[in-house]
Amino acid sequence: MKLIQVSDFNKYAQNNAGKASTTIGNFDGCHLGHQKLVAKVTEYAARFSAAPIAITFNPRPDAFFRGHPEEPLLFTSNQKTRCLGELGIEFQIIQNFDAQFSQVSHRQFFDKYLLNALNVRALVVGDDFRFGHKRLGNLEYLTERAAETGIELSVGQASLHQNERISSSRIRQTIAADGDMNSAAIMLGRPYMLEGKIEKGDQLGRQLGFPTANLGGCQQLIPKFGVYVGYVWLERESGGNDFAPITRMPEERVPAVLNVGVRPSVGGASNEPRIEAHLLKDDLGPDALYGLRASYYVIRRLRDEIRFASLLELQHQIRLDVQLAKKWLEL
Repeated sequence: MKLIQVSDFNKYAQNNAGKASTTIGNFDGCHLGHQKLVAKVTEYAARFSAAPIAITFNPRPDAFFRGHPEEPLLFTSNQKTRCLGELGIEFQIIQNFDAQFSQVSHRQFFDKYLLNALNVRALVVGDDFRFGHKRLGNLEYLTERAAETGIELSVGQASLHQNERISSSRIRQTIAADGDMNSAAIMLGRPYMLEGKIEKGDQLGRQLGFPTANLGGCQQLIPKFGVYVGYVWLERESGGNDFAPITRMPEERVPAVLNVGVRPSVGGASNEPRIEAHLLKDDLGPDALYGLRASYYVIRRLRDEIRFASLLELQHQIRLDVQLAKKWLEL
């Protein structure tokens, strides 16, 4: 499903006069808790013949109040939009969150934006939802106003993993600090995926007998440095319009050993972390991948990044990594 983006509430209201089934949030990663909210939105949309809408903010309110740029997140803005579309959302309102908007009271937000601009018929929020200036809008207020105005209100309960609440911040910690991709996948409901374009590296892997595809331009949170088992999706031709799915792994994926880190054994650590993939089923030419859009699905952590005394030792370890990855992937 193709999702339509609009830049603010007013732009939506100018072009749409029907009812709305709506949820509000950051949706970084669209984890299991988010997916439950969106599923309820689409259920209400079908019941009330309403448009399924997700309201998001740019920047995120917490980043705005901290006064510094966003840290790397699980999703780029493009991935968030694609994922919401895959889940059934038809419109995404990306409201600019600035000093002026931060002063909007919870009463103004409900009346001006939810009632008047969107004509909300159903509203779906999480059990920790707060809104408006100084976060004075709470579930008690929402419940009262929904009853007054005939809005169907649904409050989603938290999804749990190992008896703890699933949240985007918890998943970011799990990936960046622990490299626990299995737990991350459980909470996301899918493997974690990194996106960028294949760029030319120093070709050391090719010299060692294990050529790698270097993922450039990735703007997401990267896992804890180390070696991983994963899969790689490649677009069919450079400059194409096809993207890998977010909510599932594509069938046309290639098993791979992934390395994330600064490669401390190769002439001193590099300044910027690299994300490299050695494809375990590669029938393409050595230079065929450059410039292609790629998605790396990070499945399982094999080991930490290690400094080796020689390239010969590194080559031996890579061979062991490949053997272990093939065994894990049953290749």
